[in-house]
Amino acid sequence: MRRKTSTTRSQKEAETRRGPISIGDGIRAILDLQPRDEETADAIRTLLGIDREPITLSLPNVGPWKPSTQDAVAPGGAQPPVTTGSPSIAESPKPQPQGTPMTGIDIRLTKRGSGPPPPPVWASVKSDVLPVTTRGKAPPPAPLFGPPRGRAILSTTLATVVNEGDIDLDRVVDGLAGGQVLTSLPRLPTLTLRRGVELLIDRGSGIDPFRADIQWLVQSVDDILSDDRLDVASFAGCPSRGVGSGPRQKWTPWVSKRPGTPVVVVTDLGIGGLATDRDRASLVEWLRFAHGVRESGCDLIALVPYEAGRWPPMLSRVMTIIHWSERTSVGSVRRARHEAHARFQ
Repeated sequence: MRRKTSTTRSQKEAETRRGPISIGDGIRAILDLQPRDEETADAIRTLLGIDREPITLSLPNVGPWKPSTQDAVAPGGAQPPVTTGSPSIAESPKPQPQGTPMTGIDIRLTKRGSGPPPPPVWASVKSDVLPVTTRGKAPPPAPLFGPPRGRAILSTTLATVVNEGDIDLDRVVDGLAGGQVLTSLPRLPTLTLRRGVELLIDRGSGIDPFRADIQWLVQSVDDILSDDRLDVASFAGCPSRGVGSGPRQKWTPWVSKRPGTPVVVVTDLGIGGLATDRDRASLVEWLRFAHGVRESGCDLIALVPYEAGRWPPMLSRVMTIIHWSERTSVGSVRRARHEAHARFQ
């Protein structure tokens, strides 16, 4: 009696460790016993305490390419899933009409969008020559000193460097420490536009690719300065050959109109263009002109659309050359102006 009781306890403990009967146990039992019909399989599942889930029929994915008609879903297209060991379930159900309780709704596919775009005009032309479409005017090129910093760059370029800034404390301290008597306070250099500008435009062939930029430049300078502070003239090759606003026959060699007024030349300094061009100025001509401007008490500033690596080194020492490019910054222009001012003092 004791042996039987201990056996029963062992069986209960084994069942407790094994856990409840799962669906996997039912599948293994059906595979091992291999029932002859579905009723026997249902009886095995009932003994194991496994309820058979009802089969839900699903509609096939008809795809977006099907037309929106009543025959969008083919009758009998939905096939129930096949359960292992249940041959009778694999049979196809009877066709279900649309709107039956199986689906609950009437499925209809509707077409979206406004349809294909209309064919182009040239598709309906029967001639061998296609029609020519008219285009609008091409937009102007972006300025080299464009917004928003273009005005600041031009103002710094056109300004004159004068020693009228803040008090130079370093020089004051050095003078007092050396026992000097200061009759005036030294000041730091600053920029001013009160002296105006004399703007000279090169008409040579070497600067021809930048004609649209030159037109924008002249208009921008006119917006910054008043009419009585701006003089615009043309030259070819070098201003020492002649400057003027009319025909070349009336041009005269450059002469300073107002001492102290900066002279700004828009030119390529003979870098571009053909070597055989008669308007191409030599290095000697530019050196003579630069010395003449310095002797008249004016600053010479050149706006050159070529990078610094192509500038003649000798000209870089006698004038202030600024790269006329979209990469130029206000800081680089201010630095170049102050360095030239310190060099010529």
